[in-house]
Amino acid sequence: MSVSSWVGSVWSLRGVDGPVVGLVEAADGEVLTLTVVGLGDEPLEGVEVFHPVIGGSPLARVSAHTLLGSWKRMGNVPA
Repeated sequence: MSVSSWVGSVWSLRGVDGPVVGLVEAADGEVLTLTVVGLGDEPLEGVEVFHPVIGGSPLARVSAHTLLGSWKRMGNVPA
């Protein structure tokens, strides 16, 4: 399965305090960019976070391997 087909899917991060949810916005090879909500101040292993512009949600970049190992797929955004 191509990771580009994951664009629009929603994932939750396992093993963290509180809910952390990400929406896959883009795929570039095996690297995915997610809009995320619920991030705390602690750095997350395997997740590169880009702080948002004022009023926006942060973006995170993760490898497909990290996404499959540390995140749980929740579903897709309705078309």
